Amino acid sequence: MAIEESALSHQLAVLRGTGLVIARHVGTAVEYSLSSDEVAGVLRAAHEVLANSALGQERPPAVSRVEHTW
Repeated sequence: MAIEESALSHQLAVLRGTGLVIARHVGTAVEYSLSSDEVAGVLRAAHEVLANSALGQERPPAVSRVEHTW
């Protein structure tokens, strides 16, 4: 998948701003990493759901009812 450099730069800035990724300068390059194991876990779970959905193997949600207290 091709993406314009300016679009990628914008998305990385958003991710840095929200604290989801950390930027580290290595010489003239910038290396990005996920900020925590929790972020990695969320991405793994999202990937699994999306991959299963793409294969037509959608699973029911883990939480069947969500209650809000206002």
